[in-house]
Formats: sequence, C-alpha cells, structure tokens
Amino acid sequence: MRALAPGGEHACGSFEFGVSKATRSHHLKVLREAGLTRTRVAGTTRYVRLRREEVDRLYPGLLDAVLAERGGVA
Repeated sequence: MRALAPGGEHACGSFEFGVSKATRSHHLKVLREAGLTRTRVAGTTRYVRLRREEVDRLYPGLLDAVLAERGGVA
C-alpha cells in the first residue's frame, strides 16, 4: 500500500519488497479483489494503481489509517 500511495500507475514488476514474485503477485491480487487497487494490462505488463479517491469516498479515513500503521507489512 505504501508503494502505491504516492499515486499514479506502477508496473507490477517494479516493486522490490524482498519477497518472491509469487508472494508479491498474491498480495497484489488480494488488494485488487478487495477493491483497493485497479490493474491495467498493456501487452505483457500489468500496471497497478491505488483507487484512493473511490476508497476515500466509500470509507473515509481507511487508507490513512492503514498507511499510518508502522507495525506490520503493508
């Protein structure tokens, strides 16, 4: 979530979280299925972005609370 918070689209392969590709893909899938991110496919590349405006409208303060949490992996 913190990697996506600055805004814009990011290529899925550009994230360096110190986890395997399968684990990274799983986490991005969970975020997408929860409605927190949107994924766009362009050729063989997937671009992901945080759905900040939509989530803030539906659940005010949720993303701010998640992003402020420092105890776990986000």
